[in-house]
Amino acid sequence: DLIVMGMAGKTNALGNLFGSVASKVLDEADCPVLAIPAGKKYRWFHKMVYATDFNFRDIGILNYLKKLAAGFNAEIECLHVVEPGENELRAAVNMQMLEDTYPEKVFGGFYIKKGGLVAEINKFIGAENMGLVVMLSHKKDFLERFIFGEKTKELARKIDIPLLVFKENAYEYKKGLWDVSIL
Repeated sequence: DLIVMGMAGKTNALGNLFGSVASKVLDEADCPVLAIPAGKKYRWFHKMVYATDFNFRDIGILNYLKKLAAGFNAEIECLHVVEPGENELRAAVNMQMLEDTYPEKVFGGFYIKKGGLVAEINKFIGAENMGLVVMLSHKKDFLERFIFGEKTKELARKIDIPLLVFKENAYEYKKGLWDVSIL
């Protein structure tokens, strides 16, 4: 149902080239993965951020996060980072739709930032005192990973709070229904 693992810390050039165990797990696991940075001690968190790119599957993840947040008495912040070349107006419209869909008080805010994904998420978690980052990892073929990189793994290496990654390929279509039993 869930893999929880520690991140070994910053990898050297050889580790970046061939990938670490955590990177392999993030790539290959068919269930959510909770990656804990090296040397981190557990601390109760009151805020989590869901980094959204407005995928339809966000709805299932946000519904799951509402339950998780209730268990921790935590608040969910939704964040989208508008990267160069992306339509900022479309992002604003999509974020407003999310906000309209989730008016519950467990959602503390819906934010749009401009810049690089990893840098902006790092700024946001520091400024807002986040205790958990949540993302949806999209399945990419070799060429897409080569050209666009893997943002989830880069983020996992560069943040110092736990990262919960839901896998896009964890959803299966069975007998006319979408199986989202993990959520």
